[in-house]
Amino acid sequence: MVKQQLSAFELISLLIWAVMGTGVLTLPWAIGQFVVRDAWISGLLIIVIQIIVAMLVTWYVRVLPNQSLVEGLQTALGPWLGRLLAVWFLLWLYLLNAMIVREMTLFLEETVLPRTPIYVLSGLFVLAAAYAVSQGIETMGRVAQLLTPFAFVITAALFVFALPQADFHQIAPVLADGWLPVWRGAVLPWTWSVELVTVLQFVTTVKNAPKTLGKYVLLSGALMALLGVFAEIIITSVLGYQRTSAMFPVLEVVRTIHVGQFFERLDPLYVMGATVLIAIKTSVFQYAMVTGIQQVFKLQSGKSVIWSGALAVWAGSIFLWRESADLGNYMIFTVPTYYLSTMLLLPLCASGVQTVRRKWFPASVASEKKA
Repeated sequence: MVKQQLSAFELISLLIWAVMGTGVLTLPWAIGQFVVRDAWISGLLIIVIQIIVAMLVTWYVRVLPNQSLVEGLQTALGPWLGRLLAVWFLLWLYLLNAMIVREMTLFLEETVLPRTPIYVLSGLFVLAAAYAVSQGIETMGRVAQLLTPFAFVITAALFVFALPQADFHQIAPVLADGWLPVWRGAVLPWTWSVELVTVLQFVTTVKNAPKTLGKYVLLSGALMALLGVFAEIIITSVLGYQRTSAMFPVLEVVRTIHVGQFFERLDPLYVMGATVLIAIKTSVFQYAMVTGIQQVFKLQSGKSVIWSGALAVWAGSIFLWRESADLGNYMIFTVPTYYLSTMLLLPLCASGVQTVRRKWFPASVASEKKA
C-alpha cells in the first residue's frame, strides 16, 4: 500500500470512533449490567486505562520507531516467536472484526430491518468496509474528520431534547452501593479502550509519532470519557433501572424524545448515524488486519487480501455467534480477559525486550539497523 499520512484531527477522529463506534451501542448496556445510579462514574474511569494505553504506546514508538506492532514484535522477539505473537494479534483482529459486524447486524435486526437475512446485512457491511480499506487509511481519516463534528453536535442535541424526560434524582445518592459495582461496570469500557493499541499497526502514518502519538491517544481518551459521563447521566436519568433490560439504552433514550406534536420518532436518525460510525470502526480494524497479514507473510501488497479477508470476516460474523445471547455472553465473560491480556501484553513484551536489547546487547540492535 502507498504510504499515507494522517493529520492530528484525522487520527483523533479515527481513534474516537475505533472505540465509540460500537461503544455507543453496547457499552451503556454492559455498564448497566453491574451499576445503574453510579454508571457515570464507570464512564469517567475510562480515563484510567487510557493513561496506561497512552504510556504504553509512547514507550513502544520510542524504542521501536517507525515500526508497526507486527513488525516490532518480529524485531524485538525474533522471526519465530515474534511472528507467532503477530499471528495471535491477527487472530484477535479477525475475531474483533467479526464481532463488530455481528453487533451491527444485531442492531439493524432489532431496529429497522427485522426481516432482512443476517448474511445480506453482514455482506453489504463488510463489502463497504473492504472498499474503504482499498482506498487507504488517509481516505478513512478524512471521512472520520468530516463526520466527527456532526456526530458530536447531533449527539448533544439528541440528549438535550431528552432532558424533559430526565429525572436526575435517579442518579442519587452517589456511591450508595459502594465502589465495587462501579469498578465492575468499568471493566468493559476498559476492555474496549485497549482497542486503541491498534494504532501501532499504522504508526508510520503519524507524523513525529514518538512525540505526538501518546498525546493523541490521551486526548482521544479524555474526549471519550467526557462523552461517556454525559451519556451515562442522561441514560440513567431518563430510563432509571429500566436501562438494565434495554439492549440499546441510547436508542431507548432517543425514542423518548417528543417535542410538541411534530418533533418525535428520531430513532431512524440515530440508527443511520450509528451505522456510519460503526462502518468507520470496521474499516479501521480491517485495515489493521490487512496490513498485518501483509507484514507477517511478506506480501508485496496488502490489496491481494482485502476482499478475501472481508469474506472471512463475513463468514465469522454469521457462524461464531448465531444468537444474540451467545454474543452477549462472549462480550461479558470472554472479551475482558482476552482483550486486556492481548492488547496490553503484546506491546509490553515488544517494548520491554527491545529496551533490554538496546541497553545490554547494543551490538545486535546496531546490526539489525545496518541490515
